[in-house]
Amino acid sequence: MEEIWFTGSDIKVKVELVCEGFDMDLNEWSVTVYLGGKKAHTYAKADCARDDDGGWYCCISRSHLKKNGVLTLVATAEVPDTDFPDGIRHEVDKVQIGKYNAI
Repeated sequence: MEEIWFTGSDIKVKVELVCEGFDMDLNEWSVTVYLGGKKAHTYAKADCARDDDGGWYCCISRSHLKKNGVLTLVATAEVPDTDFPDGIRHEVDKVQIGKYNAI
């Protein structure tokens, strides 16, 4: 989650999750937004969009960010893994964007 754009009323984030046995097209994943350490909103894969190059993007509505604080994004991938009791390993990627000022 390195490419981030502030576009009008949205924050657009490119989501790239790379781990062994995981395919963003085939497996489930989500992006949870935290503002000031408190959960603001979770976007499931179905809430995100693909671009023409096959990349995935999460468009975070600024309406979910009602206050000032440090903006943090946490992406969670559900990776098939027979070594885990339920057959799923959860991989987590956390990125702190920085200070966000609500409009």
